[in-house]
Amino acid sequence: MGEVELGFYAAPRYIERHGAPMSFEDLEDHPVIGFDSEAYTVRDLPGLNRTVNRETFTFRTDSDMTQLAAMTAGFGVGVTQPLIARRRGLQRVMSNVVLFRLGIWVVMHENLRGSRRMRAMFDHLVDGVTAYVRDSRDCE
Repeated sequence: MGEVELGFYAAPRYIERHGAPMSFEDLEDHPVIGFDSEAYTVRDLPGLNRTVNRETFTFRTDSDMTQLAAMTAGFGVGVTQPLIARRRGLQRVMSNVVLFRLGIWVVMHENLRGSRRMRAMFDHLVDGVTAYVRDSRDCE
């Protein structure tokens, strides 16, 4: 259905107090919000050329919602989707860096295609996801 770009974001008050990192080298001087479990290790992000593991992060949690709350509260710099960031009032930092693009798919089992109710529900879902992808591009 499309792709949503993930990037680095921070709260405006965090940026006012600490400045915005402009590069990965700058980012090393900022608290970075990310995952805690080694199961979430990001090994090969295209073009990143950096090791990313739990030690990379100052504030660690495996909960996406807690990471988002920490960014919103001004604890540091984190990664999220553009539309989610806009809804939370976060500002993009390091805008020249695209970590990766998240592919969005909607699938249904072929046995459900004959059901008008399921088809109507999936059509509604596709409309909503399509709008989300479009709105996310508008935020970039």
